[in-house]
Amino acid sequence: MSSLLYVFTFLIIETFFLEVFYNATTYSLTLYFMIFMTLGLFILQKIKNKNLVLPKITSYLFGFFIFFSFISLGLSVDKSNSLEQILIYINCFLIFVFVNNHKKAIGNLVPRLLIGLALLFTGIWFFDIVFNFGFITRQGIFNLDSHHSQIGNIIVLVEVLFFYQYLKNKKSINIILFIIFFPFLLFSYSRIALISLILIMFILIIKNRKSLIYKQILLIGIVSTTLIIGTIIGTTREFRNKLFPENISKYLLIQLNIPEEKSLFGLRDKYYYYALSSIKEKPFFGLGPGNFAQAAYKKYTNPSNFSGSAHNIFLELTTTNGIFAGLFFLLFVIWIIKKKEPGLNFYIFITLTIIFLIDFSYINYSFLLLWFILGGLTLDGKEHLKLELIYVSATIFIVSQIILLSNLLLFFDMPKEAVDIYPWGKEAYIRVIEESLTKKDKKTSLIYINKYKKQFNQTININEIIEGYLRKREEVR
Repeated sequence: MSSLLYVFTFLIIETFFLEVFYNATTYSLTLYFMIFMTLGLFILQKIKNKNLVLPKITSYLFGFFIFFSFISLGLSVDKSNSLEQILIYINCFLIFVFVNNHKKAIGNLVPRLLIGLALLFTGIWFFDIVFNFGFITRQGIFNLDSHHSQIGNIIVLVEVLFFYQYLKNKKSINIILFIIFFPFLLFSYSRIALISLILIMFILIIKNRKSLIYKQILLIGIVSTTLIIGTIIGTTREFRNKLFPENISKYLLIQLNIPEEKSLFGLRDKYYYYALSSIKEKPFFGLGPGNFAQAAYKKYTNPSNFSGSAHNIFLELTTTNGIFAGLFFLLFVIWIIKKKEPGLNFYIFITLTIIFLIDFSYINYSFLLLWFILGGLTLDGKEHLKLELIYVSATIFIVSQIILLSNLLLFFDMPKEAVDIYPWGKEAYIRVIEESLTKKDKKTSLIYINKYKKQFNQTININEIIEGYLRKREEVR
């Protein structure tokens, strides 16, 4: 395996590790790590004198998405969130282009990588639940706090892989592996992963209805669907409470580690309402990339109904980046899946896309990166553009280092310097104001209160926050 593939593999594995074994430090490092490793890939590419080309149509579509996203950034209610969101999407697109230029090598690598990730994280997740080791932190992407574990997103991808490979080579090992992973998929309680598996399986079954093993795959599809529907019915609050007496229902909750408040559709109707209401208010350029929480803040009436995500990637990007950016991103994805002869990568990409349509997984850098990688493998493009992408990668690296430096200055208790380095950092302003009030420095506190108000004047509750600081300032003697 070449050095390029080693770096690429490390990028994927370490990104997942940073988000699986979550804490505040690893979360903040994920963005910088991804951008740094991407620059490393492009430097290695340059050293090897191998020029990358951009797929023409998708590059134009994504370029327009970024163009309108930058306009949205200029009007954003929180520019810090917006800039980081734009950086991560540009970085993921660079990886998308890299993968598309190395389709053969990476196409052979990704299935093995997915199986390896599924084996590793399923094992850790299973033993963590059974023996309560505490490996999977409460904030990590595979926890059950959101009423399901996103380990299901990884497992369902390899389930599609095994089912597809069984159709193609008819080797029984594929169906054995499918059966081995299936219970873990059920116990992830991820309804969206389970439903996406049913959809993809029956698409493949219909497309292979003339196959010699049609009866076998149809039977597998029917049995799997029956078990999935049974799991969904048995684990969702609406059905469980109607089907079982209270004592049995409680027993199932405890013995099967079922999230107690898990319901069939969750609160998606409310999240969609937040999104559509915000689009109606700010249709053209939205609230600014990464600021969906502001839409929820405006409309939610109960803390349990709050969400930082729309649970639909296209709806969220339209809410935050505006309808123009949302439209071009939708066209970007449509162009990727526009294929005459869909293969394995297409079906895995579609599986994760279905999940992104109904779940919040896309807010995790690891799954977003994986999605762009699968998109790069799926895309068939004959027309290309030439552009030195290493300069794009270097630019977003420099910008990310400015943000990182600001965070480091905050870490070393130097908030004024952090504001000077990066004037969009909300936490730095708050620290300066609070530090000034503690030191009874009314002049400095007023200066930074005014700066904070000017920088974040569209943020929800900004007036209450400012009034609170002004009251504290008046109390200073």
